[in-house]
This record gives sequence, C-alpha cells and structure tokens, in this order.
Amino acid sequence: MPKKKCCAVKIVEKPSWIPDPPDLSREGVIQNNLPGKELLHALARYHDMSIACGDAVYAVHKCIVCTRSEFFAKACNSGFKESSTSTVVLQEEPLLVERMIDYLYSLDYRVKDCHSESGHDILEETSTVNDADSPTVFAAKPISHNAESGADEDSLGRPVEPVEDSIAEIDPLSFHILMYSLADRMFIAGLKALSKAKVERELLRRLDANTFQSAIVEIYNSTPASDRGLRDLAVQITLNHLTELRTSKERADFAFPNSLARSVPQFASDLLVAMMDNIVFDWTQHGVCRRNWAHERDPWSY
Repeated sequence: MPKKKCCAVKIVEKPSWIPDPPDLSREGVIQNNLPGKELLHALARYHDMSIACGDAVYAVHKCIVCTRSEFFAKACNSGFKESSTSTVVLQEEPLLVERMIDYLYSLDYRVKDCHSESGHDILEETSTVNDADSPTVFAAKPISHNAESGADEDSLGRPVEPVEDSIAEIDPLSFHILMYSLADRMFIAGLKALSKAKVERELLRRLDANTFQSAIVEIYNSTPASDRGLRDLAVQITLNHLTELRTSKERADFAFPNSLARSVPQFASDLLVAMMDNIVFDWTQHGVCRRNWAHERDPWSY
C-alpha cells in the first residue's frame, strides 16, 4: 500500500487585532489551580446565584458552590423557589456563612485569634491561603424579609471595607466546632474535614480547664449522636491526655472535673466505652492490662 503523505502544519501568527489573554497566573488570582478571591471579584458580574444571610447577599457561581455542596446543588435543582430565583436564603450565623463561602472558593478559611497578642489571623500549617489572598468581604445590600425581591446586581460582588468583625469576640475553637456543624448541614464534606482538623489542632493547643470543658459541651450540643467525627476526636484526645487533664494541685482545678462527666452524660458514656474497648483489646491481644492506657497502643505503657 502506498504510504500516506504527512500534511505539513502551517503555523499562523496571531493577528495583531486579537488581544492577549489576561494573565491569571499572578499570585492571589489563581492558587493551586483554584479560583481565588481576585478571580471571584473579576467574575462577579457573571454570577448566576445569590446566597442571602442576615443583611448580606453574596454573588456566587453555581459551577463552584453546587459542585462542592450537595445542599446548594439540591436547592438549585429542586424545582422549588430557590431554583427559579437562584437565591438561597440561609438562617445561619452570618460570619459562619461568610467563611463558608471563603472555603468554597479557596478550600480554606481563616479565623482571627482573639487569644493572640497581635490579634492576627490564625494561619494553620495546612492552610493554602496566604496574605495575598486574604478574605474579601463582598458588598452586602440590605435585603427585605421577602427574598424574592432579589438584590441589586450593581451592589453584588464589589469588594468593600470589611464589616465589623464580630469573630474577634468568638473563641476560635468554638468557631471551628460551629463550622463543622454548618458544613454537616450544608453537605460540604471537605469543609467538614478541614474544620475537624482545625478543632483538633486548637484543642490540643489549649487543654486548660475553661477551654476543654466548654469544647466538650459545645461538641456534644452541636452534633447529633450519629455524627461521630468530633465526638470520637474529643474522646481520643481525652484518653491520650487523661493524666494531664486530671492532674492539678486542687481537685476543683482539674481540666476534666467530675462535674463535666455528670453534665455531659453522653460524653461520659462514650469515654467509658472507649476505655473498656482498650482494656479488652490489650487483654485479648497481649494478655495484659496496661497500667497507663492513656496513650493508645503504647507498648511501653504496660
């Protein structure tokens, strides 16, 4: 058979009248191949969905929020009012919603540490957000009780000076716990995992009497019994640091006092079950019981 002739490819230079594409590689515009805050601002005029919470309306994009949240995906495809108006009204803490939107666009969120002397935002080791991509507060238009009236498109998506940040008055650990609960309701698996990691990091950093007790109470008050994420984390941290939590000059100063077990009986039950499981595991696997079983599977603690 005769060989096929290869066709030469003619390279045609771009006509001068065609503008160069915008440079989106600058730091802060696209980071880790994800839309950044500057890109969100640049594309604000092309928004096709609004999230209303409190007195704020956020211009967002279905291709981003619906692919990362099953809640918004169902809201936009349910055939109800939200799908026809493309406006979802949330009866949630506005600051939590704002940080949730930060996550949907950057896969991270930041919290101002009210315990640090500088008052700067907490930058966790796993954070993918840098100072050049700091959170942007979008222009919020006061909305009426009738959300169907919509919002002025000219007022949506424009960066403005941040509103008074009441998060400075909220404990970061408490905020991460509440974010975990919000992520569960919004069906955002990634945000749920991230907030859990932040809870663990913050709780381990502050195992004092006030912080530990309030964290246990808030974890068990904000999560259902079927959600074991934060509950199992609280139990495991307690087991791993039980000596520290139960050691003090005065019994009343214990970070884990007897009153905590009485006030949160489900936590006491979970902790007891975990202790029994550890003892049974050690006996069946090693034929011994550990004198110090606070550290999970520590071969030197028998």
